[in-house]
Amino acid sequence: MTRPISCRFMLLLIVALVMSLSELIRFRSPVSALKMDHDPTNTTRDIVNGTFAIATVAEQRQPELCPPLALLPPKTTSNHTHNWPRPEKLQDLLSTEDNGTAIFPSAERITNLRLAFVGDSITRYQFLSLAVYLRTGQWWDDKAKRNILNYKSFPSWNDYANYSIQVLGADHHPCDCFGTRARRSSNIFWDNRYYFDSCRGNYLSFVAKLGNKAVDGHWHPNNTFALHDDTELKQDQQPPPPPAWQYETWPDLLRNYVTQLKPKPDYLILNEGKWDKNSLERSVAKFETVEAAVASNSTVLHEIRRILDQHTIHGIYKTTTKDSTSSDFQLSPHDEMGCRVLHSCLLMNWTGMVEPRHYIDSQHFRPHGSRWFNEQLWDHLQYLERK
Repeated sequence: MTRPISCRFMLLLIVALVMSLSELIRFRSPVSALKMDHDPTNTTRDIVNGTFAIATVAEQRQPELCPPLALLPPKTTSNHTHNWPRPEKLQDLLSTEDNGTAIFPSAERITNLRLAFVGDSITRYQFLSLAVYLRTGQWWDDKAKRNILNYKSFPSWNDYANYSIQVLGADHHPCDCFGTRARRSSNIFWDNRYYFDSCRGNYLSFVAKLGNKAVDGHWHPNNTFALHDDTELKQDQQPPPPPAWQYETWPDLLRNYVTQLKPKPDYLILNEGKWDKNSLERSVAKFETVEAAVASNSTVLHEIRRILDQHTIHGIYKTTTKDSTSSDFQLSPHDEMGCRVLHSCLLMNWTGMVEPRHYIDSQHFRPHGSRWFNEQLWDHLQYLERK
């Protein structure tokens, strides 16, 4: 009599295990629960399936267990009156992976977002715009007198950098940045920014790469997302500390620093903008055609792709935005090259249709412009997740 009872018990146990396994798979699938583990040392993420998630009822990452979002200073909250321009002509310029259809979720629900930005000042403002949203759940207002997305609204570079630390909090926005003069033209200048929310697993970084200028820094990539004693900047007249590292080329910067960040970024958004002596542009210009440059497998962009592949980081090439007087949608050869060599591409040539009232000067956009860029980036990340 004991044998049938034992077999029945084993059968019930097997059924229970199968049901438990199916529930685990359903709740931990790439769509509904991508990596709920927020251990900063965990870098074994699947680029194909995506690496960020919107917390669902099933997961219950318990956002209420995380500290509440911060409040923006008075009169800095955007009323969202400017929507991303999406006329029919725009659909012809954008590919299916960033067509402006995704809805930006509330900041409390965004988890496991690990992005690295490397580029010019427009990319810096995009980074800061996204960091402000993740920290506060609000977009920066166009009418704010002190504009965190425009350093020219401050008397000095250090005043501007210190204000961004004040808004985001030194415990969330360590800023390895310095300028010895009132404007960016200073010979002594670096701008390496980080934003992190360890409870929600969000880690963003930005490194300024301006033309052929060397990039300096003072923190080891293993220890950037932390509270640093020297986060608050020194006064302009005081001598800055010597850099702990310096890289002059894109490959050296990416190989030795960006790919070594802990936690490792899952996506790298890069561009070089309109700076003179643009190394990406020069490496393509020596070829007669873009096709010849692609076939050569020897440009700086090819080397960037190999480095990112080695470290399983998805490279997103961001094409150059148009200035306020431009009305064309033409891509430069190195922008076309970047879209063809790296893993995917953010086409910014749609900015050729943006009216001058959306700019603060000939090159830079009002705060809602940076929000547009992040909405497009979110669309693109959603597309990559679906792939």
